[in-house]
Amino acid sequence: MSEKFYDEVIAPELARIAKLCTDNNMSLVAAVEYEPGEIAQTRMFSESATWPIEMVDLAVASCGNVDKFIISVAKLADSRPDLDAESSLVLRVLQSGAKE
Repeated sequence: MSEKFYDEVIAPELARIAKLCTDNNMSLVAAVEYEPGEIAQTRMFSESATWPIEMVDLAVASCGNVDKFIISVAKLADSRPDLDAESSLVLRVLQSGAKE
């Protein structure tokens, strides 16, 4: 019943809110755990989306897998010039290990 309720009630409301956000140049990441371990996600990024909201999205997409999250953040850091990887000890270690 939880998934059905999510699909019929929650998802349409999140889609409506996501549209409001993007119509006003805002980004949105929403996650709903409708049953233990079952996560649904709504995400909309504006053209001005920054890396912090992308990191939230990666955390949700990783579904609790810390390794997947950290590797995804490292890949994001490589692709985003506005993300200062040098300010992060973890990213510096990952990037120096990748160069060896």
